[in-house]
Amino acid sequence: MVTERDRALADDAADARLAAMIEPGSLLEATPECLVVARADGRILFANHHVEQLTGFGRDELVGHSVELLIAADLLDEEPGSRIEAVCRTSDGRDLPVEVHIGRIDGPEQLIVVTLRDASELQAGREARFEAEAKYKALVEQIPAVVYLDPIDEDSDSIYVSPQVVTLLGVDQNEWLTDPYCWRNHVHPEDIDRVWDGYQQAFNEHTTLNHEYRMVHEDGTVKWVL
Repeated sequence: MVTERDRALADDAADARLAAMIEPGSLLEATPECLVVARADGRILFANHHVEQLTGFGRDELVGHSVELLIAADLLDEEPGSRIEAVCRTSDGRDLPVEVHIGRIDGPEQLIVVTLRDASELQAGREARFEAEAKYKALVEQIPAVVYLDPIDEDSDSIYVSPQVVTLLGVDQNEWLTDPYCWRNHVHPEDIDRVWDGYQQAFNEHTTLNHEYRMVHEDGTVKWVL
């Protein structure tokens, strides 16, 4: 039979183990994420200083209370590795949209690890990235040349190709992006070894590449490219 004293001793042991993990300079305190550690029943054991900055709650106001004080969602039933959108309560009564990541620390007592990210900042980052990509595409798709982004691995799909590839080689963008050998198949057979060796050398030596070779259009026309 487990007594209240046994539970208290178990809690003290868990607190001691956690205290050893969160000494100044530890990973839990040093991580740039807003991080909360709670017991399996949801009681908060630890919140790093980023949580204080995000929510306005002091650490002493959080420890010992249910994680539901912070997150308006039932986190205890979520599987480790889950990522959900929820609302975080702040000390001044505001509801802050957050992205929540759920993890576990296995041991004598299983602990829940909750990572919070301000969803408004994430959305702002996504919007800024979308705007940058739109400006980039608007620029490269107006110049009279094919622009493409490729991994150096010849077996990997391309990342981007501008629509001018249709004029140059007679292939559509989707074919270029989904066939990892599309570029190779359109380089003139007599040039491919020299060209590929040049690419590999430039990649390995971190140098720029400027060379000329022949490519073959779908209709058989041979074109010199720089």
